[in-house]
Amino acid sequence: ASLFYQVDRKRVQEWRKQKKELEVVKNDHNSSIDKVRALPGRGSKAKYPTVEKELLDYVKKKREERMSVTTSMIRRKAKELGETLNIQGAKFSSGWVERFMRRNKLVERVRTQYAQKLPEDTPLVVKEFLQTAREKTKDIEKKFIISFDETPMWFDMPRNTTIDFEGVREVPIKTTGNEKLRFTVVLGYTASGEKLPPAVIFKLKKKPKGRFPRDVVVTTAPCANMIGDLMISTYIPRVIRARPNGFFKSKGLIFVDRHSSHIRDDVVKALKMEGLDVLEIPSGTTCVLQPPDVSVNKPFKNGMTRRWEKWMDEGKGGLTKKGNLKKASYEMVCEWVSETWREISTDLLAKSFEASGLTLSPDGSEDDKMTSRLQAIIANRMNEVCFSEEDNEPSNQDGIDSEPNPDNEFDDESMTDDDPEEMDPEEMDIDDE
Repeated sequence: ASLFYQVDRKRVQEWRKQKKELEVVKNDHNSSIDKVRALPGRGSKAKYPTVEKELLDYVKKKREERMSVTTSMIRRKAKELGETLNIQGAKFSSGWVERFMRRNKLVERVRTQYAQKLPEDTPLVVKEFLQTAREKTKDIEKKFIISFDETPMWFDMPRNTTIDFEGVREVPIKTTGNEKLRFTVVLGYTASGEKLPPAVIFKLKKKPKGRFPRDVVVTTAPCANMIGDLMISTYIPRVIRARPNGFFKSKGLIFVDRHSSHIRDDVVKALKMEGLDVLEIPSGTTCVLQPPDVSVNKPFKNGMTRRWEKWMDEGKGGLTKKGNLKKASYEMVCEWVSETWREISTDLLAKSFEASGLTLSPDGSEDDKMTSRLQAIIANRMNEVCFSEEDNEPSNQDGIDSEPNPDNEFDDESMTDDDPEEMDPEEMDIDDE
């Protein structure tokens, strides 16, 4: 009923408890709509009417500007108004935001779930791989076990949901027009939770000029994603070597997906020269076996989206000579990457290896630490394995981008005047190899 009628689930539960009272009201023909008696839980009046009025104007203004509005933005604005109006003791909690939205007929439209079908032989493939992985990791210190993954990002990162008024027919969201302008972030870390420097790959001929965060490796590639030559020239010497004891080439293990840039012979040889054995994650299983895919990519993307939304909300980007909104600068994007990576907890990183089953006991005694999906696959209960678009997202497995890859062309209208020289569109149809 909640999904069918687009009604809050908690509200349906309350109505079921009040079924008898509601039927009495329904059958009372003497009651007009304006005089319906109040039932428990109907709600109270606004405690801070001035704040709510200002907040409602804020939401209206943002939606008129086609800006995406989130509950966190509403809460942040409420706190700002509370400080401005010198309101003491007001917490403006998430519950308060929910009641504010209900009183003012504001709703959030949520994306539905979709099922992702895994290959039929997945249970057998997963079991065999986990057994191999656990035998290899049991005798290696966790700080010498590495996983890394590329996750595609865009210069505009609007959500598919926004707070808006009930009944509106169109729900546009304002951007700078750069939703198709892609860059790639490479996140790597150890099984002990120690972070490697994040790498950002822009689609440029040469590295852009600017003051970039010292903890971010900035590089370029024709299609804004990892290629074999970039692994050898930049990622291995500047990132992999930055791991614990990397300078001494301590013996370790690195998990890679089957992206062509990761398993090329010269790349594997270069990794082995760093003291790392290479273990390839089977095709089609990175969504449950690759630690970044399982636990890290989603919170990282959420953090990047929050920063982009705040930047858009504050309107600090400025305009191009043609009057269009400027996209975030390369320096700004890298600053977001640095801040977001720092806020990802080391505990989450360490547990992602356990959630993927890679560093657990070979005898299966710790399998309860794996994700419920991975447990269902191992138990051959494939009907229980379902992915939502907001959950872990398979990316770059088998050398194919899991996210839509635009035609690798730029929108001239959205380019800022100070952009470095971009790749010629004719040069962009280049294979990774």
